[in-house]
Amino acid sequence: MVRYPAVEWPPRGIPGNGINPGYIETDSSRLYAGPDYDRRVKAEWIAETPLGRVGHLDEVAGVIAVLRGADAGFILGQTIVVDGGRTPR
Repeated sequence: MVRYPAVEWPPRGIPGNGINPGYIETDSSRLYAGPDYDRRVKAEWIAETPLGRVGHLDEVAGVIAVLRGADAGFILGQTIVVDGGRTPR
């Protein structure tokens, strides 16, 4: 999904990159996980994540900040996975 924007958007000053977050603790994740979030769901997510915890919004925001910074000016068409190592390699 990011390859097309990576070609079309840079001339307009918009880099074509994507972020694929894993389990991130948000109000939305609590809502969609349901009433068992704190008691069961969060523990399951932690068990599935090699880093041993769920992620936080500031960690995703940090990746966005890096991608928007001058040092990342030559990074285009990439999807950065922010999931605490959960994605199988």
